[in-house]
Amino acid sequence: MKQKTLVTGLIVSAAFACIAIIAYLGQYSGHKKLLAEKAKVESELRGVKEALTKTQDALNKAESAIAELKVQAEQILKAKAEEEAMAKALQEQIALTTLRRAEGFEHTAIRFFLSKNKKLPQAQKEAHRTGKFGGYVDVKTGREVRFKGRGGNIAFPLTTDDKGNVILITEYKKDKDGKFKPVIERKLAPKSSKFLGDTKGAVQPYGYIHSPK
Repeated sequence: MKQKTLVTGLIVSAAFACIAIIAYLGQYSGHKKLLAEKAKVESELRGVKEALTKTQDALNKAESAIAELKVQAEQILKAKAEEEAMAKALQEQIALTTLRRAEGFEHTAIRFFLSKNKKLPQAQKEAHRTGKFGGYVDVKTGREVRFKGRGGNIAFPLTTDDKGNVILITEYKKDKDGKFKPVIERKLAPKSSKFLGDTKGAVQPYGYIHSPK
């Protein structure tokens, strides 16, 4: 009887031990699975973080490129506005300095200086000075360069420096399409001017030398 009770107790103890082992193994297996799931999620999170970092870098580069393009666009618009302003100013000058019938260079220069708020006597003086140092007038002999035709086809836009002094005369002539095109540029030589008529080929085919009688 005692042996039977002992055997029964051993069997029960073994059963409980087995149940405990099975429970522990179950817990261990579940814990291992959780660890695996955790490792998988952490790996996925790292992948998402890396993707977000790359996306942020791409966005930063895109924003930098957009900012640079914006600056370039502003520069282009500014340059275009300046170009349009210069073109408009040139067209106004051409209209102002176009030869009319029976006019010479100084007539166009007078209109230019009057447009700069010069009084008539001062404008005439400046025009004569510009004609002299541009080579259109020979003050010693009274000769001057005149132009053929009835007018309306030759213009003399003047370029000035920051102080308003004329430094360049550009001769424009209408082409066959009726558009003014630059023919030649003449820099002013305030220290030593030479009459254009004294230099071979200096006077264009549409000009001629007029000598006083």
